[in-house]
Amino acid sequence: MSRTGIEYFDNFILKDGFPEGSLILVAGEPGAGKTIFSSTFLYNGAKKFGEKGVYVSLAETKSEFYESMRQLGMDFGELENEGLFKFIDFVTVGRDTIDKEIGILIEELAKFQPKRIVIDSISVFAQVLGAEKTRVLLHTLLGRFIKAYNSTALLIAEKPVGSEKIGYGIEEFVVDGVVILRYESFGEVTRRVMEIPKMRRRSVEKSQYEYVITQKGIEFLAIPELEREEIDYTVERITTGIDRLDEMLEGGVYKGSSVLLVGMTGTGKSTFALHFVVANALQGRKVAYISFEEPMDQIIRAAKNYGMPIEEAMKENLKVFTWIPENKTPVYT
Repeated sequence: MSRTGIEYFDNFILKDGFPEGSLILVAGEPGAGKTIFSSTFLYNGAKKFGEKGVYVSLAETKSEFYESMRQLGMDFGELENEGLFKFIDFVTVGRDTIDKEIGILIEELAKFQPKRIVIDSISVFAQVLGAEKTRVLLHTLLGRFIKAYNSTALLIAEKPVGSEKIGYGIEEFVVDGVVILRYESFGEVTRRVMEIPKMRRRSVEKSQYEYVITQKGIEFLAIPELEREEIDYTVERITTGIDRLDEMLEGGVYKGSSVLLVGMTGTGKSTFALHFVVANALQGRKVAYISFEEPMDQIIRAAKNYGMPIEEAMKENLKVFTWIPENKTPVYT
């Protein structure tokens, strides 16, 4: 097993990590975290499991890579000094020398014998080599090395924004697993999700896993399984806070029920909710009012304008929370 060292990933997404002796394609749009995820795989492999790693870069130089990873708390220079890491710079390799350089690369891998390899990115290799030679590189040259030494290789692939196609479209068919990192924007809110549509010798329970990128690197959001709790049957009703409406509903709404208030702007949904929470708080029930739009002072002022004793209710049983989701990332929710 080739564990990533990312606790949530190894325990809940791919139990015990990637299969050894496998080629894994890590694809995604720019900014999705492909390099960070793959580098974490190498770094944790060396620090936590004592396994050698090689990073083959066609995207950035050694100094650039070391500096950007150091900012995330990963010191690859230290690993290199300990003989656990090697950086191979392919940034300046051109079409006329690519075949020779690939031969040198395979020799370096055979000499160093790493358990973990990252190529960043296989998309650049494909542009230089073309579809057929890329297939030969993955399936024959690199594939044979991986199987012979029981290593694990992550191949980073660029996926244009809005496109479902990965590279030349052949990479995903000759690898053992595919990990897709998506970067989605909803107005001012951004969301990153991981999908694993293919993974030989492993089962994946969910279609998507949400994660964030922090100063510590990749952090997955642990979403608990939701279960419906069975409660005893009751016909007890609680007040809506509006006497005439309570009469129409024969005493109010059922305890333990969920009620959806729907209406156009200005029809009184928030006012209705304030009647409900203030009245029930004054009757001794614990009540929470959560607002995603209005600030605290506006809520209190609106209630007082309608003659509701909200301040009295807030002294003991009523808690008012105001929160703007756009101001927070999921890790702080």
